[in-house]
Amino acid sequence: MKNILILAVVAADIFKENPNLDLYFETSDGEAFYKLQDAKNHAKGLKDTMVKPVERTEPKEAAPAKQKIEEVIAQIEAVTTLEDLEPFKADTRKTVIAAFDKKTAELTNPAE
Repeated sequence: MKNILILAVVAADIFKENPNLDLYFETSDGEAFYKLQDAKNHAKGLKDTMVKPVERTEPKEAAPAKQKIEEVIAQIEAVTTLEDLEPFKADTRKTVIAAFDKKTAELTNPAE
């Protein structure tokens, strides 16, 4: 029973780290592989050559919807500290990056 619980935790972690993954293959030593052939090749060197498919049992988490660029830029322009600007750092859209860089420059070199 303990092993089943551990495998369930491992599976949950793998699916959480790989949100588009629906299936992976696990060898008897607990190694996980995306491709069946890779799992089989690894299992050849093990005492127990079993390869088990593990399917996602919980629904995939929906990707969070991105805010409209105009809204994000307006929020960036309203920021008054570098600390408040941090959450926008991860956005990869070019116009948001430009607004982020501009606001960073304004906050680090305020006009006198």
